[in-house]
Amino acid sequence: MIATIERGTRSPGRPSILFVHGAMHGAWAWDEHFLPWFADRGWHAVALDLRGHGASPADRSVLWASIQDYLDDLGEVVGSLPEPPVLVGHSLGGFVVQRYLERHDVPAAVLVGSTPPSGGMRLTLRVIRHSPAAAARAFATLRLLPLFATPRATRYWFFSADAPACDVETWAARLTDESFRAVIDTVTRPVRTRRVGTPLLVAGGSQDRTATPHDVALTAGRYAVTPVLWDGLPHDVMLDARWERAASSIDDWLRQTLA
Repeated sequence: MIATIERGTRSPGRPSILFVHGAMHGAWAWDEHFLPWFADRGWHAVALDLRGHGASPADRSVLWASIQDYLDDLGEVVGSLPEPPVLVGHSLGGFVVQRYLERHDVPAAVLVGSTPPSGGMRLTLRVIRHSPAAAARAFATLRLLPLFATPRATRYWFFSADAPACDVETWAARLTDESFRAVIDTVTRPVRTRRVGTPLLVAGGSQDRTATPHDVALTAGRYAVTPVLWDGLPHDVMLDARWERAASSIDDWLRQTLA
């Protein structure tokens, strides 16, 4: 059973918001700021733990979870809600959301610093250039966590240069192993964007090194929407000190889109 964190109460005529975390993260990343903030504004806000992350068990090593496994996890939680929710996907979770939208309709979706429809190859090449020895070890061991989980690496890939060291160390310690197979799946089975008809907000941080502004623009271009860049924000927009810029932008867009 897929674990979730829920904040707020369901309101008649308003869909829930279901947040999908990125690689090595969990529902906890959304619960720090976003879930209570959206609940305070009248939304029923839910975040899930994909299998092998947070409180969700896995029937085998998370290293072998596939994108289809994650799609099944998302489908399970969507199916537990009384009506289709708004989906908000971050990073690898954004790719999972895009794949889900190939076959399912929801009222709206938000891609936050998302893996592009074409997959994670651009990020893989950036990681190899930045840390060639560590990347070689990751490919040899099929473990991505050591590439990102030191405080120095966590700051570089996920946070702003001015993020307090104590915060970065705290979040680095919460990261967990990620599926190497799922990352490969993003490349071998890209998103069929022409099948996606859901209204989309494609956004990211202007200082994001993981899903760069160029990646955000490429993703937005595939869906013929205008990309939104949040000034000064890094990859983990939901944990940065300036997180409310992103939350307010998403809230404003949802209210306009669902009106």
